Amino acid sequence: MYLNDVVTGYGVAFSADEAWKFKSGKDGARVVIQGFGCVGASCALKMSQLGYKVVGISDATLLVTCEEGLDVQKLIDHKNLYGEMDKDFFEPHYNVRSNTEWLDIDCDILIPCALEDVIHKSNAKSVKASLIVEAANIPLSSEGDEIIKQRGIDVVNDFVANLGAIRFYEVVIFGLVKPNPQAVVDDIEKLCRKNTYQLFTEAKNQNKYQREVAYEIFKPTISDLLEYAEPSEALPAQ
Repeated sequence: MYLNDVVTGYGVAFSADEAWKFKSGKDGARVVIQGFGCVGASCALKMSQLGYKVVGISDATLLVTCEEGLDVQKLIDHKNLYGEMDKDFFEPHYNVRSNTEWLDIDCDILIPCALEDVIHKSNAKSVKASLIVEAANIPLSSEGDEIIKQRGIDVVNDFVANLGAIRFYEVVIFGLVKPNPQAVVDDIEKLCRKNTYQLFTEAKNQNKYQREVAYEIFKPTISDLLEYAEPSEALPAQ
């Protein structure tokens, strides 16, 4: 994968990890990924590297599950020409199901990475996870979101979790970090973890739903551009 292909998914994974730690979640928590394009694949890979058990992944054609955890790297390495998972390389103990059944899989963390409104009023009551991390833009409809809120399920909303690509272009164009891949990833990790921790801390303090708090505390300002750059990393005065 190229750096541009992974930064958003990595950022989502860092946000998920930070939120799960804030919740004092158990080690080796089970994760389901909906969507296996660049964002879903890189997020799944980073989650597995962080010690999570990816038990289900759906793409445009199928859902593959394994209670012991999927070999995410192998699934990525053997995508077909259309970017879909190739069943010919699945392990014998993997289960293949319809890709419409992704909400049926028991998990702790649910990460929708593909389409908007995939969690809605007709299926929000089926969510089994205690944490949803929005890698896709607006994956919860307004009606679905209200159900999730009433059920007490925690959410890292999209503009907190999936800002990796935007941040990547920002730091490159404005020279905010050293021009190497690890520095870019480290910067995105720092920002995603900081924002997620701030979001969950404030939501706890106010006893409010995370999405409501996110709209309050992350209103864009003119100073946002350089907010996360260290003084030595900012552009020199002209």
